[in-house]
Amino acid sequence: MARSSLYATLPVGGPAGQAEYLNAVVALDVHGTDPHQLLLRLLSIERDLGRVRSERWGPRLIDLDLLAVGDAVVDTATHPADAPSAATVVALSLPHPHLAERGFVLVPLCEIASRRNEMVQPWVHPLTGLTACAMLERLAAEAGAQQPARDLGVRRTDLRW
Repeated sequence: MARSSLYATLPVGGPAGQAEYLNAVVALDVHGTDPHQLLLRLLSIERDLGRVRSERWGPRLIDLDLLAVGDAVVDTATHPADAPSAATVVALSLPHPHLAERGFVLVPLCEIASRRNEMVQPWVHPLTGLTACAMLERLAAEAGAQQPARDLGVRRTDLRW
């Protein structure tokens, strides 16, 4: 397991006036785990912690996103028959469709990748062939960012896990 630092960012989308969000990335060894079941478990954790989905991109206590599962490419939005059963049909797109557009995801993901053992291959996006750090560099260049984290509105905090 690897976990990033905690980062503060302004919310993306949603109603105006929301407070900063805290963001982090955790890398887990989930070899052999069904991505749909993993997503259902994350949604269950959110519910157990009091998350109520009432407004898209609205204020929320917790938001657990499944960014990627190895090199799996999944899109149940277009292939709902792949879901385990009608009772558990939940849209799932892997890798996360907005991963490469979000500095608040790429900064902590790149942090983890930069700390990993050199013998471990970094995660590579299965559709683009880019690492998290390469995606961050591309996003920063598109935004004209001199210092990617700061210029993309991602601020590392002193908070501890």
